[in-house]
Amino acid sequence: MKKPTHDILVVDDNASIRTLLEQFCIHNDLTCHSAANAKEAYYCFDTFVYKYILLDIKLNGDNGVDVCVRMRKTEAEKKQTRSKIFAVTGLSTLVHRADLAIAGFDDIFEKPFGYKELLRRITSD
Repeated sequence: MKKPTHDILVVDDNASIRTLLEQFCIHNDLTCHSAANAKEAYYCFDTFVYKYILLDIKLNGDNGVDVCVRMRKTEAEKKQTRSKIFAVTGLSTLVHRADLAIAGFDDIFEKPFGYKELLRRITSD
């Protein structure tokens, strides 16, 4: 059975950030789910296909890098469509960027980031 496709999955332990990004999606006619932790993110990821995933690196009690690695492994094993996964982080050194790319992230959003930039990057495909 083919999984339903949605535009964006937001994974962040900060409820305010999740709410703001959900409102952004609604305002821009994008379908969106959100998850507060890795467990919720895995459930959403196993249930739906997402075009984009905004994944916080420092989740409370979890590591966004490990979540990304697991998602990429699942995509490969199940031969499912590859989502674009964006790291959302306040830490962005060149070494950190390289590590994120190796883990499977497609790009990085540095906190704070603007909605215009987010919209530009997800509509440029």
